[in-house]
Amino acid sequence: MGETDEPKWHVVDKSKNNNKIEKMANKSNMNKKTKRGIRREGKCKENVLKKYCQLNVQGLITTNQPQEKVEILRDLMNEERPLFLALTETWLYEHKEAEVHIEDYTIYRKDRPLRREIGRRGRHVGGVALYIDSSWLPDSKEILGYSNSVVDVLAIYSRRENILIAVLYRQPERKESEEYRSTYKDFVEPLQKLEEAIAKYSNPETEIQILGDFNMPKADWDLGKHKEGADS
Repeated sequence: MGETDEPKWHVVDKSKNNNKIEKMANKSNMNKKTKRGIRREGKCKENVLKKYCQLNVQGLITTNQPQEKVEILRDLMNEERPLFLALTETWLYEHKEAEVHIEDYTIYRKDRPLRREIGRRGRHVGGVALYIDSSWLPDSKEILGYSNSVVDVLAIYSRRENILIAVLYRQPERKESEEYRSTYKDFVEPLQKLEEAIAKYSNPETEIQILGDFNMPKADWDLGKHKEGADS
C-alpha cells in the first residue's frame, strides 16, 4: 500500500461525462444497441475490486417504464457479473424490493424524502442505490444513509472484502428563486457524515470507492479544490 497508513481512495465523478442514459432508456425499442450503449456509459473497471459499474439511471422505475430499465440492468449484470453496481438518480419512493430485485444481488437504497407531489411524468427525484453481489453477505452492511433533499449519500462496508463503497448524488445548482437550491454548502454535512463513517469503519488496508454524480464538473479532485458555487 506504500509508505503511509492512509486507506486507498478512488473518487469517480459521473458528472465529468456526457450523460446518454436518459436518451437511450427512453427509447421504446430496448434492443441490443441500446444495451451496448448503456454498457459503454457505465463505469466498469478491472482492478483489485475485479469489476464494478456505475450509472446515472435517471429513473429506475417510472410510470412510462415500470420495468424496462430493471430488465436492462438484469441483462447487463448477468453478462458482466460486476461485484457491485452504483446507481444515481434512482427516483425511487416507497417502491417494493421485489420491483427492483436482481437475482444474486442485494440492493441497498437511500431514497430521497418526498418533498413535493410526484409530477405528471410519474417521477420522483434524486436517490441513490447499490447492488452488491450477495456472496458478500452477511459481512456487508449499510454504514451510512443520508439525504438533505438535494444531496443523497449511501455507504456500504464489507468486512470480508475490506471494501468501503459510497455513492453520492448532488442535484445541479438552481437559481435563487427556486424553492430547492443546491449549493456547495449543501455538500458540507453529507461529506462530514461520510468522513465520519470512513474513519469509523476503515483501516489502512481498506479499499475505498466513492462514486457518484456530484454535478461539479470543474472541481479538481486531485487538488481537493473547487470554485465557490460548486457548478462553476
